[in-house]
Amino acid sequence: MSNTPHNIIPTKANLNGEQQMLCPVCGWDYVHPIGIDCWSPGSAKGHVKIDDNGIHISADGAGSGRGVRFAFSFTCEAGHLFSYDMQFHKGNTTVKRLVNQISTSDTDNGPRTIWRD
Repeated sequence: MSNTPHNIIPTKANLNGEQQMLCPVCGWDYVHPIGIDCWSPGSAKGHVKIDDNGIHISADGAGSGRGVRFAFSFTCEAGHLFSYDMQFHKGNTTVKRLVNQISTSDTDNGPRTIWRD
């Protein structure tokens, strides 16, 4: 086990002591989930996406090229878009952060939160 800290997913403790996700760009704690993607392993075709429009399944989506791959996408209230990409291959799961871009400040055209109550 490595003793090197990897702050790929920055968090801070909230008032209940739970770890709350922070935006990796600005450090703000107002982060919203906007999508989940899953690609079929290897050369098998298939892609599942969950977003504010529901569940989308495609039998034509290209496989991940290795083991199964997941991407969890978020936006913070300052407009930063980012995702955490996880891929399984030969018994190991890798995690990387992908910072995409600044989203529009117009909430009617920007990414929408999924599973909001």
